[in-house]
Amino acid sequence: MHDYLLHYLANMNKEKKIAIILGIVLVIAGVAFFIIGLVNPKSAGIRIETNPNAQVFINGEQVGRTPYMDTVKPGEITVKLVPDLTDKPLSPYETKVSLAGGIQTVIIRNFAELDELASGAIISFIKESAGSALSVISMPDAAQITIDGLAADFTPYKTSTIAEGDHLIEANYPGYITQSQNVHVVKGYNLTVFFSLAVDPNKPKQEEAKNEEKQKPSIQVEILATSTGFLRVRKEPSTQGDEIVQVKPGEKYDLIEESEDGKWLKISVDATTQGFVSAAYTKVIEKIDDVNQ
Repeated sequence: MHDYLLHYLANMNKEKKIAIILGIVLVIAGVAFFIIGLVNPKSAGIRIETNPNAQVFINGEQVGRTPYMDTVKPGEITVKLVPDLTDKPLSPYETKVSLAGGIQTVIIRNFAELDELASGAIISFIKESAGSALSVISMPDAAQITIDGLAADFTPYKTSTIAEGDHLIEANYPGYITQSQNVHVVKGYNLTVFFSLAVDPNKPKQEEAKNEEKQKPSIQVEILATSTGFLRVRKEPSTQGDEIVQVKPGEKYDLIEESEDGKWLKISVDATTQGFVSAAYTKVIEKIDDVNQ
């Protein structure tokens, strides 16, 4: 085969010889480039920001402290972040991320004593066949997503119609602190944003207050028997007050307040009517039905 190639080249003109030699060189160079690409693919970037600062471990090896930035081999890695010592013990954080060549993956973490009070985001890229895409995931699920100030949908969310360039992504869930991130959509990649939302520390207090209010028994006033067979409800706490309506013995109404001298009780007759009745013809009771609901 070697002798045949030399004989074939010896009988060709100079231009054809050069063209064939160049072709062979290009083929060899292409194969070499392909092999080099497999051996040494384009590096992936990683950037980690935390509050407070933390020790960074990648695949079990300590590599530095935050703020941390480096280039590594593309692929899936395990990242563990151990926050610096503070006056309160903070929970460490561990996650797996998939790094894409030529793209920087960003990890953001705000530590707290409890995981539910911690927050953060992971911004990463996955190669797309064409165009550009955006995926948003959250914990908890079903968070309301806003893109550039416009409500989009709930997580998990994906769109293939988002324009390349910079965008502001926001995630909101009732009882949790809203998070937002500025991101840059790149053509040919699916940009994935994972939000880890923190429970609003005021939420438990709000819920506790609501529960206490709910458990607090309603105070009612029962109308007692009168010589007239009814009891007048007056506009003011006085016998001189104008009569608003009449109530009958045995009926019960919610108590609103008691007069300063204790002789009159203000009751709610209905949704639009309130007035005073003589305390001498009433009995104050608790509305047992509301207790422990």
